[in-house]
Amino acid sequence: GQITEDQRNTLKKITAVFASSDLRIDDHNSWSVSKLRSYLKFRKSSGNPLRILAVDYLQIASMTGSNQDRRDLDLGKITRGIKGLCLEFGISALVLSQCNRSADRDGNREPMIGDLRDSQSMEADSDAVIMLHQNLMDNDEENPDYRKASIHLVKNRNGSTGRYDCLFHKPTASFSMV
Repeated sequence: GQITEDQRNTLKKITAVFASSDLRIDDHNSWSVSKLRSYLKFRKSSGNPLRILAVDYLQIASMTGSNQDRRDLDLGKITRGIKGLCLEFGISALVLSQCNRSADRDGNREPMIGDLRDSQSMEADSDAVIMLHQNLMDNDEENPDYRKASIHLVKNRNGSTGRYDCLFHKPTASFSMV
């Protein structure tokens, strides 16, 4: 499609930020926790330590090298391993996870921590859990690019929890506070 001049300028600014950052994306599905530990040690010894580790879609990760365990036990090994690496190297981890489909089947209810797919170990190992929710029945007829949404901090080991109302901008997949 066609983008406006303002959108083009915004993309140029965003591109410049990413071009000047030390961002490495590895989309291989062959990491093990020990291989990740070796990589983190290498980065630390080279004077360029990692500050944050992001895992996109935990349920497709296969970081333990074993396919013999039940999937929830395998994910538990992964989350415990990531938690250990964070403590060992003083870094933060952002782990994205899928929710069960039960919230969809139960109507348009707000998400709960139990809605995390294979959630037992994630609940135990995480310091904070944030869940996003869009009320699919509450569309703005006047501005279809925006949808009411909420950000739920459902677990916070170091503080309070709560819900924050926001708007979801569909064309840019971004959230803004109301």
